Amino acid sequence: MKQQHNPQKLALKFARLRRENQSGQHLALALGRDTTHDTPDLPPQPEVPIAPRKTVVGMDYAASYSATGGVATCRTWFDFAKPLAFEFSVHDVDVIEISGCLNVQSEDLARFDKSFATNWGNAPDVSGCLKMDTPALHDLHNAQSAHWQPSQREQACVATATSSAAKTQDCATSNYAASVEFVGCTAQETSGSQAIHACQKTALGKAPQVPCEWYPIILPPPKDERTRPCGERPKGNAVRLNMSRHKVRYSPTQIPLPLSCNVDFKQIPPLDTYMILNKITAKCGEIALNPLSASARADMGGYCWMCELTLPPDDFFALNLEQTQLGQEKIIELAINDDVFVFMAENISDNRRFAQRNYTVSGRSLTAKLGADYALGRNGVIEQDLYASQIAQQQVADLGFTLEWKTVDWLIQSNTYTLTDKSPIAVIMDLAQACGAFVYSHPSEPKLFVLPKWREAAWNVPTASPALIVPSNIILQISGQKNVQTQCHGVYVFGTGQHAKGAHVVRSGSDGLPETSALSHAVYTDLIACQAAGVAALSKTGTHKSETITLPVAKKYNLGIAEIGRIWRFNEPNGAWNAVIQGVSVSVSVEGDVPVVKQTVTADRYLGT
Repeated sequence: MKQQHNPQKLALKFARLRRENQSGQHLALALGRDTTHDTPDLPPQPEVPIAPRKTVVGMDYAASYSATGGVATCRTWFDFAKPLAFEFSVHDVDVIEISGCLNVQSEDLARFDKSFATNWGNAPDVSGCLKMDTPALHDLHNAQSAHWQPSQREQACVATATSSAAKTQDCATSNYAASVEFVGCTAQETSGSQAIHACQKTALGKAPQVPCEWYPIILPPPKDERTRPCGERPKGNAVRLNMSRHKVRYSPTQIPLPLSCNVDFKQIPPLDTYMILNKITAKCGEIALNPLSASARADMGGYCWMCELTLPPDDFFALNLEQTQLGQEKIIELAINDDVFVFMAENISDNRRFAQRNYTVSGRSLTAKLGADYALGRNGVIEQDLYASQIAQQQVADLGFTLEWKTVDWLIQSNTYTLTDKSPIAVIMDLAQACGAFVYSHPSEPKLFVLPKWREAAWNVPTASPALIVPSNIILQISGQKNVQTQCHGVYVFGTGQHAKGAHVVRSGSDGLPETSALSHAVYTDLIACQAAGVAALSKTGTHKSETITLPVAKKYNLGIAEIGRIWRFNEPNGAWNAVIQGVSVSVSVEGDVPVVKQTVTADRYLGT
């Protein structure tokens, strides 16, 4: 029970010792109630950390099974033996009396109705006797001759054991005629077994192996009656501004904030002056080279990089290239800033001018070894169900190269695609061109990419989101050539094999007329391949303009070497336009002892009908 205090008296407890030195600003006054008898306070409990909420990760495992061949049930069959024909020519003679008659005692015999006396002749010598299993015979009643029908095949037949004959007693006298030799007896011939009919062979095909890839989980769109072209409306306190771009110098009047929806691109700052510092190096193994000039180019029509390097005489003779044979070319590494090009020294040439001489070494990237100059052609038929990407990857297997298939992929059934003396790269390019794609080589690694020629249909390119916006401030030179063609709206695509598919690819919103030339290939076994090929064929029609743009190479301003197949936007004073990059050529020259790097980009600009 708590102690009652007098309200006129304060329970001031001087609890500190007198010998302690106290601060003059603090009095040891216990102004609270007496807590000596209260339950001491428990120490505070540690806070239990709240586990962070984990994001649900969805994994989609997709498997593809091909249809198995029909299994035919083998029916029960019977082997009917042909009847054996015995032709005997018998001459009857008078019965000759036999001497030495035997006294035979026999038991009572069963009564025979309409029995006839039998004359037995001497048996001829038997040669080549075969063992025969004769089943037991039924009793014959009133029978003069037996007619045998073809017997059915006996299954699980058990050998018949014949007991020894009982001793004959009380045998009566019997008269036996002399045996007569058989004349004209034909030999017995046993025909071979007949073929089994109505039995079908069961053919089972192998299930094709699905490419080892991760596929995204496509979630159904949210149910919203309103149509939002930019997708779900973000929250007011979570605006999607990408602040992770490279730290570059931008104009204070043009801040690169992506305020338009679904845009993921790089932008070059529009500056009055761009400061660019280039560094060029080259080497062949451990030999350092001092290039006078260099170049590298690639486009959609080829599959590898073409490189050239101009060297002074001392560096050229140090390489000893004149003794090189086919297949033993030396590898040269050219570094242009951060971009590295590796190529084989295949060709050499010399230039002489005003008592000065230099040498040019040219060649192709490492992927050229997949061509007919180095690799042997292959023949035969693909005898199993494979995807197009798997057939392409088979061509570079065990050759030290890798391939990434980044376009539409479809199943090609067995015995459909034929290799007629094709090199590995010829097979890959054939499959890529069939679906409207092209082959691109890595500039420094033994690696290939199969990419679509048109990431967007040509009529959608003008409004598509570009990968890079190029301002007019950084464009050094630009020129173009217009090419007018009829805009086609439809094309027929069909296969030629047993598993062929066909499609009429029509541009949406049109009647499909006029039509461009039809496409035909053995690998068109799926509609997805027909659609991709049709879109690529229609994209080449209409009015196009081939633009040639000269630009510097400056990665610190987001302007690297152009990637073939990408969509770029060029901002000119008279308007902006989009184009598809179809080729790039990088050149290095020396101006006033300073290396200058430029790239010439070839772009396809669609102008419409």
